[in-house]
Amino acid sequence: MGDPSGLLANAAHEESRRPRRSGLGCGFLLLLTGAACLSFLWFYGGDVLIAVGWFLTVKDELQPADLILVLSGGVSDRPREAGRLYARGLAPRIALTRNELSPAEVEKLIPEEIDLAKELLERSGVPAEAVMELPMPGRASSTFEEALALRSLVTAEGLQRVIIVTNGYHSRRARWVFRRVLRGTSVELLMAPADCWRFDETNWWQSETGLMTYVNEYIKFAYYLWKYWSPPTAHSGGRANK
Repeated sequence: MGDPSGLLANAAHEESRRPRRSGLGCGFLLLLTGAACLSFLWFYGGDVLIAVGWFLTVKDELQPADLILVLSGGVSDRPREAGRLYARGLAPRIALTRNELSPAEVEKLIPEEIDLAKELLERSGVPAEAVMELPMPGRASSTFEEALALRSLVTAEGLQRVIIVTNGYHSRRARWVFRRVLRGTSVELLMAPADCWRFDETNWWQSETGLMTYVNEYIKFAYYLWKYWSPPTAHSGGRANK
């Protein structure tokens, strides 16, 4: 009869090897999957990645509207696009949203984003009286909260058509959530994507900033589909990433 202690030691040794073998197997499978993806992108990558970029961009045929709404974020691009639309006579007013302050803004080390947007609009030839802040109880922390604020304004003023300015990569998610929130109103929403100065739909994967922006946007869109699939009400709460 064998030594029980020796049998236990052998069993423990074998048991300790199983996770390592399992881990090696998973790692090998991941390597194969990654190699397959890289091979696919090597042959078809350009067209696929461009299609991935363009999927997020929604651009409507613009018509005269009651208001141009500039979503917060993208302060280098969105106000300038709004200024161009105003110069074309597409709306008599431009609305800006006051978003959450960053630590640097709280310490007044840098100007607030909305103040920068106002200055850019002024430099674009938009008179100060044509620029308004979107009324809301606090500061916007998400696209969803901006949509709630617009619903309140649409209800109060009876707006019939609003042009929404944001970056292309954000436009599909923005249109989706604005349509959900403003369901039941008579307003028509038109998307006017602003060009991003750093990257676009045809080269987003070639820079770290572009890659992270587009990957994050797909993650945020999936989150919005999950969180806001049921049409929210004007009193719904919820804070989500921009």
